[in-house]
Amino acid sequence: MGPANTLQPGFHYSILGIRLLRNGIGLILVPATAAPNPEIHALVPFGIFVFLMLAGINSLLTQLQKRSLMDWSEDRYGTE
Repeated sequence: MGPANTLQPGFHYSILGIRLLRNGIGLILVPATAAPNPEIHALVPFGIFVFLMLAGINSLLTQLQKRSLMDWSEDRYGTE
């Protein structure tokens, strides 16, 4: 049980939280694009920006998780 193994639940919950938040924003953006209210329609570009930022954070967390697992497997099994 190394440090990479103890980080895995944190990675999983962080990735899950980011995905849920991103999907929630996506569900809000779909009706907001067709909203007749100009104040709501003006927030759509900001919502798209937040959606893309969350997608980038999710990608970064996934890469860190994979790298952590690869380092752990190299340390455990001695592969080069």
